[in-house]
Amino acid sequence: MDWEIHFKLEFQFNFLLKSDLFTKKFKITNLHCASCVNLSTEVLKEIDGVKDVTVDLKTGEGNLTAENEVVWQDIVNKLKEVDKTAEQYA
Repeated sequence: MDWEIHFKLEFQFNFLLKSDLFTKKFKITNLHCASCVNLSTEVLKEIDGVKDVTVDLKTGEGNLTAENEVVWQDIVNKLKEVDKTAEQYA
């Protein structure tokens, strides 16, 4: 198989996989340090179906990617476990 066909097939496959994922954007309002980011990220990864979580220390902005839709209250409850609060982006 030549590289161009391989690339197109791989791109289409990855696109289909990613399009089936659910994404939620939010902002953690009380981050203070890298440990806050790590705690928040790890606790959010405990939510059923979550595949990836990123949080930016400077802005507090976070992205959560999951196999299925995640209820906002589940995010809030998990962050409460580590004394964090968040705002949901529309």
